[in-house]
Amino acid sequence: MAKIDLTNVALRFSIEGPIQRVNLAKQIGDSIYRHATNVEMDEFAKKLYHSKGAIEVNDQEAEWIRVGASEIAYFARAEVEKLLPPKK
Repeated sequence: MAKIDLTNVALRFSIEGPIQRVNLAKQIGDSIYRHATNVEMDEFAKKLYHSKGAIEVNDQEAEWIRVGASEIAYFARAEVEKLLPPKK
């Protein structure tokens, strides 16, 4: 299990721009919801979407976050990957 917070991710939207804190939990949660293939994935998507801070995720949920993050820009996806436990 790992504790991650997708509600407060530091991103730089341009090469020289300032770092901004953004909430990616809703966007990634929506993406997971659209890709859900079972009840557990659907329920996790809702849990992530409604999260107000850090949540505990297991290895399967971390993989679902990777699925959801596949729809966001590379620079944001790279920051999300840094928060997740390593792939097994």
